[in-house]
This record gives sequence, C-alpha cells and structure tokens, in this order.
Amino acid sequence: MFEQVVQYSSKWAAIVSIAGKVGVSTESLRRWVRQVDAGARAGSTSDYSTELRKLRQEVRNCVE
Repeated sequence: MFEQVVQYSSKWAAIVSIAGKVGVSTESLRRWVRQVDAGARAGSTSDYSTELRKLRQEVRNCVE
C-alpha cells in the first residue's frame, strides 16, 4: 500500500483503488493504514518478530 501511494493524487485515492483490487472495504484498509501510521502495528509478521527476538538474544549472549 505505502509503495503505491505515489501513483495517486492522495492517500485516500490510493486506499479506494487498492481496497477494490484486494477485495476489502475502503474503511477496513483506511483503519489498517492508520494503525500502521500510528505505530499500533509493527507491520511485520509474528514469525519474523519471533525470529528477530531470538537472533537478538543470541547476539547478546555472544557479546557477554
């Protein structure tokens, strides 16, 4: 979504277009975008976050 905004005249125009293409309502996509903009969601998957935590712990253990 965020990469596509530059192709539209506004964020709302991008939301309307993309929501129709992916089969979700404009309101659902708008709320999701607001959550990401506000930092409410990291935007990464839980598997990615779990792996990142694991790797950071391993680095901390190696440094000690």
